[in-house]
Amino acid sequence: MDQNINYMIVEDQEIVSLGLQMSLEQYDNLHLLGLARDGEQAVEMALSLKPDVIIMDLGLPKLDGIEATRKIIQKLPSVKVLIMSSRDKARDIFACFAVGASGYCRKDASSSEVYTSMQAIMSGQLTIEATIAGRILACWRDLQSSGAVTDNQGNSFALSETDLQIISLIADGLNNNTIADKLGLTVDSLSQQKQLLKNNLAILGALMVESNDT
Repeated sequence: MDQNINYMIVEDQEIVSLGLQMSLEQYDNLHLLGLARDGEQAVEMALSLKPDVIIMDLGLPKLDGIEATRKIIQKLPSVKVLIMSSRDKARDIFACFAVGASGYCRKDASSSEVYTSMQAIMSGQLTIEATIAGRILACWRDLQSSGAVTDNQGNSFALSETDLQIISLIADGLNNNTIADKLGLTVDSLSQQKQLLKNNLAILGALMVESNDT
């Protein structure tokens, strides 16, 4: 049985915000707590309402979605943030995972895709759509071709072979059942692997942000 989820929408374009709200009204177990129009309002509302999930745009006034996510996760680490943005550049994707986002989808995602993503991140899983997975995979290959990924102290980091297999299969548009079958895993084991992948993408994202700041 799907979980009940209290959620917020953070989107500065009213027509997009209302459209998303209306498309999710078909799911009786989703309960909208509020709509925020900018990053500062998003932080204030999150601290007050304490939602389970926040659907977060990136290009927000006053405070962008990445910084808003960082501030919210710092204060409310149990909150799950699903980035929903038209941006699909690797630096934006990794920056979101670096500050604690649990998933990333594009604004053209269907209501069923958004709903499935919300359920997945509530169980601690990573959720990314095929296009975003492809960007992550291409970026990792570029990083590998230019040498080892290291932090400022010279400590190296690498995504595991299982991480890369999962990302590649997501990029191919396969669902969890098919991915699990191809990897010889149960669906529950795949869920655990995706939790590890989420943690690894957060580490990698932090390293990339760190290297860009130096």
